[in-house]
Amino acid sequence: MWPFSSSSSIDSVKAEVIHAEDRLLKLARRFLLPSQQASSLQFTLHDTPIPRASVPHIRDASSCFASTSSSANADSATYTIHSVQVTSSDARRDSRSTSTAPLVLLHGYMNSSSYYFRNLSGLAHHFSTVHSLDWFGWGLSSRPAWPKTLTTSEAEDIFVESLEAWRAAQGLDKMMIGAHSLGGYVAVAYAERYPQHVERLLLLSPAGVPEETPAMLQERKQQLATRPWTMRLMFYLAQRLFERQYTPGTIMRLVSTSRGYGWVSNYVEKRLPAISDPEERKAVSDYLYWNSIMPSSAEHSLSQILKPNAMGRVPLVNRIPLLKVPHVSFLYGSHDWMDVEGGLQVQAKTEEQGKRRANDSTIAVPPKVEVYRVNQAGHLLMLDNWREFNQGVIIGAGGQATDSAYMPTKLDASLLAAKADGGQPIRSYNEMNRMTRRPTGMAAA
Repeated sequence: MWPFSSSSSIDSVKAEVIHAEDRLLKLARRFLLPSQQASSLQFTLHDTPIPRASVPHIRDASSCFASTSSSANADSATYTIHSVQVTSSDARRDSRSTSTAPLVLLHGYMNSSSYYFRNLSGLAHHFSTVHSLDWFGWGLSSRPAWPKTLTTSEAEDIFVESLEAWRAAQGLDKMMIGAHSLGGYVAVAYAERYPQHVERLLLLSPAGVPEETPAMLQERKQQLATRPWTMRLMFYLAQRLFERQYTPGTIMRLVSTSRGYGWVSNYVEKRLPAISDPEERKAVSDYLYWNSIMPSSAEHSLSQILKPNAMGRVPLVNRIPLLKVPHVSFLYGSHDWMDVEGGLQVQAKTEEQGKRRANDSTIAVPPKVEVYRVNQAGHLLMLDNWREFNQGVIIGAGGQATDSAYMPTKLDASLLAAKADGGQPIRSYNEMNRMTRRPTGMAAA
């Protein structure tokens, strides 16, 4: 439900988002590599029209909010995908892989394209072009009314086909895709359907990787049964709200601006301590808040794709080994709430599949999978430790590191079988950190 009474109210919120985006992209020029010059960077905003017929399952486009107020809205046959494109005239050719494919960055749930503002400049120094998109239904891209009864496959269809329509409109043959959280889940669905357009896939703390086994479900139920009744009630209510597709945006649109903005500011302060500059913190808070109260759309896909415990309804651990993409990299934060074991399980599955293929040529060639940990970072690793995150993206894309002082830690599936203190399998990040300490002298942001 949109709480404002007129289109002018919606336009005023959109204007706030545009203003916050502009401030973040100006701040992006601060996050440079030692050899970079801010004057070498060019930032270009795009609102790319895509055919409405290319996006399935949207039944009511009449209430669609789109990013532009001119030709795209006037043409009822199109939606728009909003993006920022970054190029650098002093890009390092020696650090690149042999590919000239652009890097396409895709955000996660309740985020938008400029959430990568700390990364755009440095990555443009490596890649020929960097595109960061607002997913269809998010940010300043078109926001049609989202069908509430979609299956997981149908929800995936909307994201996959709108991204493919954007790629075709941009005339890109191959892409290096870097996708965060829920965006990572959808990027896998895209790579399943259009592998010919994916040079490499970089999954940045992706959601929905592990599979919840009956034993895991039973253990979770037993743990919940030991909690106080008040906690069990809160868990039940949260689950019911999730299943009924109530979202953070639903709440934000119902409370006053002062209260909602206060919540967001507190979130940024507590969740992103790496952002200590008041100007930067204010710009991030503005961007998150005004985006959160834009007309609701793709935010309702969450319960269609994930379970209430953030497990995938169609887990990626069983899908990635079947991708016809040559290389997949995982990046996780060192204190990430997403489970790094998901990435390591995928790596183990692909290695086992490769061994079986040696004796049976009918088995598909699995992608090569690598898993990295970005130190001193949580789930929002691109903001927590932007230098090391950038190095991880460059390495995952097949390039050479541009700054050896900020290197992510490479993990291996053998950690799954390793024994920590007490002879138990590694389960926590503290245990994994002890098993994979950084070499002395490595710096962290």
